[in-house]
Amino acid sequence: MFVGLVDPALAQTYEVTAEANLESTEKPAVVSLPLPDYPTKVKSVLLKGQVRVAVYVNHEGKVASTGAVKGPGAVCDAVTDPIVMEMRKAAAEAAGKAVFTPTSYGSTGWINYDFQLLEKLPSKSEGARINLKDVSEDAPSTVGHGPLNHKAIHLAKPYFPAAAKAVRATGQVPVQILIDTDGSVFSAEATGGHPLLRASAVAAACGSKFSPTLLSGKPVRVEGIISYNFVP
Repeated sequence: MFVGLVDPALAQTYEVTAEANLESTEKPAVVSLPLPDYPTKVKSVLLKGQVRVAVYVNHEGKVASTGAVKGPGAVCDAVTDPIVMEMRKAAAEAAGKAVFTPTSYGSTGWINYDFQLLEKLPSKSEGARINLKDVSEDAPSTVGHGPLNHKAIHLAKPYFPAAAKAVRATGQVPVQILIDTDGSVFSAEATGGHPLLRASAVAAACGSKFSPTLLSGKPVRVEGIISYNFVP
């Protein structure tokens, strides 16, 4: 694991760690795993969480290409918020510079970057979640809400994974979501339920849509729960 401090001149000090997980019988070792620069836009909105970058490493040990970039944290894949895109871009650029020991064949896998706020490290249970903190007076506030299933104008249905069917996994999966000011789901994280059902529930939550919420005439973000019940 590689660790580095990023921009200590900021009001908040951050730490970025990196770890590579490659699928290969020869298991190439890390030679160099550069850390990304923390995006300057963090000064207006503070984000932390893991950003995962899919990579293909050729037989020379160099990253030949990068693919999907997920995160930070539980942010939905379809989110194109400029702050989120800056973090993904920084992670992808760093991943593209990684170097591994040569192997007979190429390998695929992920390089994971954990962006953490040093002054308040996430607990073990919070590690996968997005943490948004408003530091600008112009940024929208967030309000809490309970169950949100009935509030959706489009509640996407989850698929039933074949692996879950094979072991007869059923039951309820609660998903903690953050709805953005335009009614789209910004982040989603399963907080319970069978492990084989959680990814499907999260994907469905990210694909759901809500009416924008106004508070005193201003758009606000809303936190709450979507529950999915998987039955045979």
